[in-house]
Amino acid sequence: GGQIANSCWELYCLEHGIQP
Repeated sequence: GGQIANSCWELYCLEHGIQP
């Protein structure tokens, strides 16, 4: 894990409308 992965996941969630 890391900030890069975290940012990618956040963008993924935002783009797909997914909630963590």
